[in-house]
Amino acid sequence: MLMQPSPRPEPVGLLIGAARRRLRQASVRAARRFGLPPQQFWVLVIVLESDGPSLRALAARTRMDAPTTSRTVASLVRRKLVRVEDDPADGRRSRIVPTAAALRRQGDLAAAAESLRSATIAGFSSAEADLLRDGLRRVIDNLERFRPAAPATRRRAGRTA
Repeated sequence: MLMQPSPRPEPVGLLIGAARRRLRQASVRAARRFGLPPQQFWVLVIVLESDGPSLRALAARTRMDAPTTSRTVASLVRRKLVRVEDDPADGRRSRIVPTAAALRRQGDLAAAAESLRSATIAGFSSAEADLLRDGLRRVIDNLERFRPAAPATRRRAGRTA
């Protein structure tokens, strides 16, 4: 009897990509209720959950680079949902704080964020969710260190070194 070759497992990168697309679609739906793009929605949620984070702390928490975080905050400032103020403890640093308009929507924003966060890990035990987070952090770290090998160069016919 011939053995059937076992199917190759799905590549982790493809699964992460599919999960990312589904999460993006769900974030778009959640953010649309507030008239915001997903990136602004999540930054505003983090600002509301924090105590006046600095731009650097906000970038770290959202895992975005500083220029992207800065542009997103600037958009939220234009929408009058956050303001940037000097940190009273350190005059060299600024803090991002919600405006009264954002605070009025805080409960609804928090509920939408929690609903999406819960849906993302539905069916996972706490231990499984922690393992998933750890695994995803390792993937992120691995890819931050990854440098693809340079492609092999082929010599052109008739050319000598």
